[in-house]
Amino acid sequence: MIYGITALTVLNLIVACAGLNESNASAMTAASAFLVMYNFFYNIAIGPLPYIMATEVSSVSLRAKTMALATITNYAFQCMWSFCLPYMFNADQANMGSKINFIFTGMSFLSIFVFYFIQPETAGRSFEEIDELFANNVSPRKWKSYKTQKQQQSDKFYDKLKQEVSHNEYASDHEEV
Repeated sequence: MIYGITALTVLNLIVACAGLNESNASAMTAASAFLVMYNFFYNIAIGPLPYIMATEVSSVSLRAKTMALATITNYAFQCMWSFCLPYMFNADQANMGSKINFIFTGMSFLSIFVFYFIQPETAGRSFEEIDELFANNVSPRKWKSYKTQKQQQSDKFYDKLKQEVSHNEYASDHEEV
């Protein structure tokens, strides 16, 4: 996630800077090429995340409501941008062209901090563990290193089993002598 949004931030900045000289055909071609790269990275990095994260991070009892809220918010922003972007882009209005990407660069830069400080790491976590992390008010930055009760029990069992195996190996080594 962090790497994806960072790549998108850099690509937005490149497109915006390339668009500063609209009379340069090479710069416009480069801006177009970087927009294609942006779409590629968006689709593999953060594009599908709202739908995945809304179902992964929310508790089981709130999952349907969270998904509904995420979908409504997504559609609201799509409507807003669908209305605003033509005015910002068109020559007879704001005539920003690819300089619009300066706005998106700033928004992407802020998103890096949101993903880093607010978005919890859910990799390797079950829904029950995620519910426990929320119930214990664990900070999103500590999710990766936090040991849930299930993990603590598993570690205790593993340590006990390891001690038994090493004890049995020690006993069998001394019996042969």
